[in-house]
Amino acid sequence: MQIRERLIIYPLLAIVALAAFLDLRFIQAESKPGKASFNKLTIVDETGRPAMVLGVFDGKPVLRIYDQSGHTRAALGLVSGGAALGLFDQGERLRSTLSIIRGNPYLRLYDEKRRQRASLALVKGDPKLDISDENGKARIGLGLVQGKPELNIYDQNEQPVWSALAEQ
Repeated sequence: MQIRERLIIYPLLAIVALAAFLDLRFIQAESKPGKASFNKLTIVDETGRPAMVLGVFDGKPVLRIYDQSGHTRAALGLVSGGAALGLFDQGERLRSTLSIIRGNPYLRLYDEKRRQRASLALVKGDPKLDISDENGKARIGLGLVQGKPELNIYDQNEQPVWSALAEQ
């Protein structure tokens, strides 16, 4: 590089670096709580496709993670009464959720038609497992009630047809 080019390029680089520094200080000053000026942040991969999106949807923060085809594969966010993580298949169908609702943890599994087929929960400290039919209706319930084993069998309308509670 010739001296004349250096005399032009180096001052320009210094100006760009100073502008970037001042802009960074401005962004830091503006990103205090209540001062953020965006409601969605998209992180892209090396090809420019969205890999993650952090945003506010329906008034609640949500993080969505995408695969290389651009399909949603995971979502983490706040829901009514708690927080949830949703995992999706290649067709963007919800297949499982892990959530905390009103202090109770839940794991739910869904079929390819998005119908809940199994649920595992701790409700007020007692574990509960529900198995559902192809219509998403609970048909078998197994759990502990105040420390005592309980088994319930339900009809297609989720009405109990048989129940057993072990006496201890």
